[in-house]
Amino acid sequence: MKKIVSVILIVTMLFSLVVTSNVFAFDNTASNSSSVDSATYCESNGDIITIEKIETNSNETSDNMINKEVFKTRVMRNGQYEESIIVDLENDTIIHEYADGTNKIEVLSDVVTITSISPSHDSLPENGENGNDISPLAVDYIDNEHFNILPNGDQAILSGGAVYDGYRAMGNRGFIYAPNIYGYLQRQNSGILRTDYSNRFSFSAGTTISTAASIIVAAVTSAGWALAVSLVVAMIGPISDVIDYDWSVQFEKRTYKWSYRVRLNSNTGQIIYTAFRTKDYWKSYNEATGEAQFEYAGSRYDDGFLLSNTEMIKAAIDSYL
Repeated sequence: MKKIVSVILIVTMLFSLVVTSNVFAFDNTASNSSSVDSATYCESNGDIITIEKIETNSNETSDNMINKEVFKTRVMRNGQYEESIIVDLENDTIIHEYADGTNKIEVLSDVVTITSISPSHDSLPENGENGNDISPLAVDYIDNEHFNILPNGDQAILSGGAVYDGYRAMGNRGFIYAPNIYGYLQRQNSGILRTDYSNRFSFSAGTTISTAASIIVAAVTSAGWALAVSLVVAMIGPISDVIDYDWSVQFEKRTYKWSYRVRLNSNTGQIIYTAFRTKDYWKSYNEATGEAQFEYAGSRYDDGFLLSNTEMIKAAIDSYL
């Protein structure tokens, strides 16, 4: 029972996020540092551990890394530099550079097994709902729209508005230059558009939290997405800095889609415009507890409507005129 509780505490800590971001110049020789993200947690002895992800594209020179991209994290204990961790996925290597000048090299595959997993598309669109089970109260979501993902992976609905053929009413706008013409905006939750990354990390007993964080940061970054230490550490209750037992965690990056349409002069009027938006979320799945957590990763700028809802309605009216 004690073993199970310890594992749950560790994994719970890994998904409760305290995130800070800043610009930081790494104090070793090298580096065209592009970004730094950090997270902080408290060990059971009261020490405050800060892990800073330092993503560089530099000409690092060492016995193991020459002229290629490296993935570094810097570990601070109570504000004092403790070590840097360099993860080299291509050469299956982890290098620890300690504050006293000593180094340690580990075989990455001895510490963690990283495997691809099948995406779990458990989010469903809002199709099929009708307005009979919701309040017909007119709620204006044009300027305060939310994009929340529920723990079960569903897109949260815009409560309080009526539904028309699977689309929820969001409100309306008109413009001086088009008198007596109003655009009524409606939105539908359209589920998962794609999944670009889905991996399982199985860590060996004895792995430090900072090393686990560094590995996940490196793996996710190499997959094309700069997901920093914010995915990995922050503290709910006191824990040790070392993972006592073998455990696994899953990460999956999903792109969710929201579909829109604008109707003319009423929520049942002529459809004069359609559009969509996409936003990316990271799903982290705790294999010890069976719980999932979602973190916003950013909006897609390669597709979808990028301007405000007011601009969407304006585009609709302009196209109608």
